[in-house]
Amino acid sequence: MKKKSWFRGVVLSGQKLGRTLGFPTVNLDPLILTSRHKKGVYACKVRYRNASYQGALFFGPRLILGEKTDVLEIYILDFDKDIYNEVIEFRILNFIRKPTNFINVEALKRQLETDVHLVKKLLNV
Repeated sequence: MKKKSWFRGVVLSGQKLGRTLGFPTVNLDPLILTSRHKKGVYACKVRYRNASYQGALFFGPRLILGEKTDVLEIYILDFDKDIYNEVIEFRILNFIRKPTNFINVEALKRQLETDVHLVKKLLNV
């Protein structure tokens, strides 16, 4: 079995929309990933300052906002530090679902709760 690669990037300032939903994310340059990566939500591992965390990664356009360009953001479980301009590493693990256009913000929030529950189950958190 091929070993999964670790990627690294600098945490960028985002629109802080995830924070308003209760799911603050770290934003990274989407060009870190290539076209071989399927767009969607993944379970992932994150490394920051020699500590490891689990996360839910989203790569693709945020359809609910009408975006056409890709974003790369990670909700890191049990993490609440301000780490703008710092480097993190991440490894993509299980694919969970493709990008979805939600009817409203509440529907998106319910799906995020489901996604995080699945990440915890997949990663034995």
